[in-house]
Formats: sequence, structure tokens, C-alpha cells
Amino acid sequence: MQSCCLLRLLITLLACLGSAAGVALAANEVIVEVPPAADFSADAKRAASEGIPILVVVTRDDCSYCATIKQKILLPMQRNEKYRRRFIMRELNVDWLALVTDFNGGRVSTLNWARQYKAVFTPTVLLLDPYGHEAAERLVGINTVDMYGWYLDRSISTATGSIQALGYPATATNGH
Repeated sequence: MQSCCLLRLLITLLACLGSAAGVALAANEVIVEVPPAADFSADAKRAASEGIPILVVVTRDDCSYCATIKQKILLPMQRNEKYRRRFIMRELNVDWLALVTDFNGGRVSTLNWARQYKAVFTPTVLLLDPYGHEAAERLVGINTVDMYGWYLDRSISTATGSIQALGYPATATNGH
């Protein structure tokens, strides 16, 4: 049990180091997980400069619906260059014993971060602006995988429009 937690912590730390360093994907590199949340203040700076939302999926370890959304919807989107340029994607697992940096630069546990956003059910997908405010209606749970991608794509477009209405740049990469 402890080795599993230590392995998860090591994987999370390595992923955070890679995302913090802004490591670009090699042409043959395959994305196998949704990037874990680590520093929302850094994500906010990037979101502001690119005029894109921050997509946060709030998950739990024992949530089969979370696994379904990640495998069937989010990972394929993350692997697609067109989608990767439209938003910043992060996973915030409330079961991880980790601290994240919030939008104000403070440190908070993943569970308390989720509580601040009232994301009590999993999966919950939040689309946030560079200030940490919801830029589109959240998606809670999943009815059908077949339609979820459409709802999510619509929410991403709504969030992008909201962010650009705040005066953030419209980039050539965040359109449809």
C-alpha cells in the first residue's frame, strides 16, 4: 500500500517538474495521463497570455466515471494538438495527499482546493479564467460518453469567448 502511494507521488512530482519546465512533447511521445494540477498561478499566467481557459477535472481514485472520462474523452483531447492549444488541462485528484499553488500563490491541499470550488461530486470539470473564476458552466458527472465530448467542446468554446470578452488575446490556435 505504501509503495503504491510513493509511486503515485513520484509520478506526480515528475509530471509537475515536466509541466513546470514547459517541456514540449516529442513527435513520438504518447500522453498517458492528464497532467496533474501543481501551480494554478503559473497556469493562470499562461492562460492570460494565450487567451485560453484552464480545464480542471476534479477526480477521486475510486471513481469509475472519472476513469471513463479521462480515458475516453480527456486523454484523446490532450493527445490532439488542436485541442492542446485551446486550453490548459489539469487533473486535481482529491485523494492525493498533495499541495497545489492556488491562483493567489498560496499553498492548499487538493481536497481544500476542490472544496473552495464546491466540486464535491466527481468527476467535475471546471473551465476557469486566468483569475480562477468559472468561465463556463461546470460539467458534473457523466450521462453518456457519446455526448460528453460535444458538451465539453461547447463549454471550452464558451469559456474561451468569456476570457476574450475580458480583454485577453484571441489567438489563432484557440478557435474551432
